[in-house]
Amino acid sequence: MNIIKSEVLESIKGLSHGFIYSEKGIDTEKIAENHELNNIHSLKQIHSDNIIFFEYEAKDISSLQGDSILTKIKREGVSVFTADCVPIIIYEKESGYIAAVHAGWKGTLKEIVSKSVNRIKEVSKDKNYNFVAAIGPAIGKCCYEVGEDVASQFISRFGDNNKFLTHLENGKFLLDLVYLNKSQLEHAGVKEIDILDSCTKCDKLLPSYRRDGKDAGRMLSFIALL
Repeated sequence: MNIIKSEVLESIKGLSHGFIYSEKGIDTEKIAENHELNNIHSLKQIHSDNIIFFEYEAKDISSLQGDSILTKIKREGVSVFTADCVPIIIYEKESGYIAAVHAGWKGTLKEIVSKSVNRIKEVSKDKNYNFVAAIGPAIGKCCYEVGEDVASQFISRFGDNNKFLTHLENGKFLLDLVYLNKSQLEHAGVKEIDILDSCTKCDKLLPSYRRDGKDAGRMLSFIALL
């Protein structure tokens, strides 16, 4: 298995994290064991803005539907699977809460990442927030072509902004999901954001549904407290 790390998160003691991919598939039990964790939790992802939060006990949440997981339980990792969508992992230094977020175009439109940050603020009840986030490899603006049906929804919600939307001569558009999620993090008050700037479709080593279709693998993005 191959692992990509955020230099920013790697420098923080008491955290374990990684963006992991493999041609042979992802074995979460082995990854948990290798990182001295009890579990790595994931959800049934549905391209929503549903946020699952557990605080007092570790439990099997794999049957729950959602695209963001929050906790502060030590050695219980939280994760998302992606193959072009944007994976974001978040740590709030003062309260110790962590989150893993899956943001495809639907989740980005629904602003799931800023809602996840705000949910941490709600449960922590701490006014001195100090967030750090890492945005993992995702499909880049160079490759993410969408039709007018999708583009019009982003224009309606965020305006016709050439920083995240490029009009093409064929009537379609290039959409920058990474830029949008970074902007949403910033608007939610996250000042330290590490972007692992690799396009999953361009880099043939990374899993990409746009490139490989049903045969595409998946990337596991996780974060855990030690």
